[in-house]
Amino acid sequence: MAFTFVEAENTSLNDTTLTTLSLSYPISMAGWIFKQGPADVGRICSIYVDGSSTDRLELGYNSAEDVFALANSTADQSVVTTGAGANNAWTHGIAIFDGPTGNITVYRDNGNSATAAQTQDPGTDLPDLRIGSRAAANYFDGALAEIAIWSGYSLTVDDRAALFRGFSPLFIRRGALVLYAPLWGHVDGFYRDMKGTWNIIISTLGTNGVTPIDHPRIFYPIPARRFARVAAAPPSALHTLPMLGAGR
Repeated sequence: MAFTFVEAENTSLNDTTLTTLSLSYPISMAGWIFKQGPADVGRICSIYVDGSSTDRLELGYNSAEDVFALANSTADQSVVTTGAGANNAWTHGIAIFDGPTGNITVYRDNGNSATAAQTQDPGTDLPDLRIGSRAAANYFDGALAEIAIWSGYSLTVDDRAALFRGFSPLFIRRGALVLYAPLWGHVDGFYRDMKGTWNIIISTLGTNGVTPIDHPRIFYPIPARRFARVAAAPPSALHTLPMLGAGR
C-alpha cells in the first residue's frame, strides 16, 4: 500500500523535533511517486531548517510530470529530468546532492537523468523533515511510497537499477540509510520512519481523509532462518530460506 496526499487538504507527514542531525555529503534521496492531481509543483521529500525559507534539499515532481532535485541556501536551484513522465502512473525518482564542490543529479525511472554543478549549499545540518510538502507549501497531490535518504553515500548505477526494479531501500547501504519510510498506509505505525531518525507524524489528513492505494511490487529482505534438525537427518537437510520477500 502507499500513502495518499491531497493537495487541497494540505496532507503531509512531518517531523520538526530534532535540534541537531549530522548529515554529510553526498546525500541521496529516492521514492516512488504517483501524481494524480492538478498541474502543480509538489514536494516528495524535503529536509530543511525549521523556520527558514531557505536552507533545504528536496526531491520533487512538477506540473510536466518531471522529477526534480532542488537545493536552496539563498535561492532555488532546480535540476529537472529530461522527458516527461505520465500523470496517474507510478514513477521512480532519485536525487543525489554531491555538495558545493560537486553536482546535483536527478533520475526518473532509472534514466532520463540531468545534472548540474551544485551552486546552492544549505549545509548538512538539516534536522527537519517533510514528506508530501515543504514546510507549509508545495503540497503534493497523489501517492508516495518507499521514501529513503542516505547520508554520506551516492547511489550507484546498480543501486539505482535495483530500486527501480522494486528492491527495498533496505538492501542499499544500510549503514548510510538515515530515513526509510515505506508509507504502507495511514494506520499508526505504518507510515513511520523505520530507521528511527525522524519521529514522523501526520501533519494534516484534511476534513475528508484519504485512502491508501496499491503501488508496484516491492521486495523486502527477511532474516535467514533454519529449519529444525530432524532426528537422523543429515546436515544437508538444513536449508536457508531465500533472502527476498514479496512486498505490498
